[in-house]
Amino acid sequence: MAASRRSPMPPLVTCLLVAALGAVSAPAHAQSGGTDLLKALSGVWQGRGTVRQSPAAAAEPVSCRYEGTLSGEGLALALSYVCLGVEFKFDATGALTFDPASERFDVILTTAAANRRAEGSGKSNGTGIDLDLKGRHPESGAEVTSRFSMSLASADKLVNVLRSADPETGKTFNVLQVTFSR
Repeated sequence: MAASRRSPMPPLVTCLLVAALGAVSAPAHAQSGGTDLLKALSGVWQGRGTVRQSPAAAAEPVSCRYEGTLSGEGLALALSYVCLGVEFKFDATGALTFDPASERFDVILTTAAANRRAEGSGKSNGTGIDLDLKGRHPESGAEVTSRFSMSLASADKLVNVLRSADPETGKTFNVLQVTFSR
């Protein structure tokens, strides 16, 4: 998290939000499926949606920018993500890769200002990708997990939802919902 005016968004959640870069509704059952997915995620995307810092918090409007640069013979996507809300700003970088042998996608993300890291993996679910993400709560050190469900509504429209468990209550809630377009 780069800056915050009140109640900063948990740094882990900031890392996890970066992973909400989108996915397509194409299965990843072969190398071409995985590389086609990464190719579809490449480019510059702008999005609007909402973010909640806890289950009891009101949803806040957010504006996001995502850029994905294809590399590694189409098996990797370098990521850059910035999201701005009224009460916060965060940015992160990382990589999303595809392993044809396991048909698995892996992601590693690091926030710029807080230097927090999150890692995850997932597979195509037939309509998009589900990524299971893990990181550490900055105060308690407890492991925090989240799930991103991502789909391509059209060639130019990505819809992303991040669900996470509140580390204090254990209650699962939608942390982020963003629709991107190019």
